Amino acid sequence: MQTADKDKKQTVAAVASRPRRFKGLTIEERQAQRREKLMAAALELYGNYDFHQVKVKDICREAKLTERYFYESFEGTDTLFTCVFLQQLDKLNQEIFGAFIGVDGAAQTSSVVERTVLGFLNTIRQDKRMAKVLYTNSSFVLSADNAYTQEDVYESLGNMMENIISMTLLQGGTLTDIGRLTIAGFTGFTTQVSYKWVKSDFAQPVEQVVQIILVLIAHFMDILADKQSPLRAVLVAEKP
Repeated sequence: MQTADKDKKQTVAAVASRPRRFKGLTIEERQAQRREKLMAAALELYGNYDFHQVKVKDICREAKLTERYFYESFEGTDTLFTCVFLQQLDKLNQEIFGAFIGVDGAAQTSSVVERTVLGFLNTIRQDKRMAKVLYTNSSFVLSADNAYTQEDVYESLGNMMENIISMTLLQGGTLTDIGRLTIAGFTGFTTQVSYKWVKSDFAQPVEQVVQIILVLIAHFMDILADKQSPLRAVLVAEKP
């Protein structure tokens, strides 16, 4: 009898400990689903309007959720925008990397850089919401605790450029501090060119913008490719 009662209590406890479900979803799953809806709504609105034009009620209306569900996931619009910004930045990084690894391994470095820059520009042109979030609205969200801006886009490009050069031109060497500073200059130039292009609503053909960027980078790549160049010694620390 005691064993039966014990088994019954264990069964009741096990049932009670199971996550409550509604339409087959747990509370946590439903919350995650609502968060995704709010993120999608925010991308649609921040991707088409300036940051300060978008209010919590607008996002909830787009997501078809009440405002109480907004504050279930986000402290405010700054926090939500940060999440959307980082989501889009990650997507941009994946697209750039995809363009990079999609190039034939035997291709010349200039072709690798050109394809990578083209992949970057095509990504922001094809999804104008991403461009609006990363380039325009990011400038509205500036605070000590929430400083995600164009600098993050710039840093992503810089890291990718450094990886490409390290894998194709350094031949076992490593960039010196001056070499990294030079790449920082190129990525800053690329970021500013692409920013102006976004602001012009992509007025110039993408191929023309790529060539503008490559004109500056090409001479640098020629220097790195020539192991006899005295300038390479300034930019690259050769492997002993």
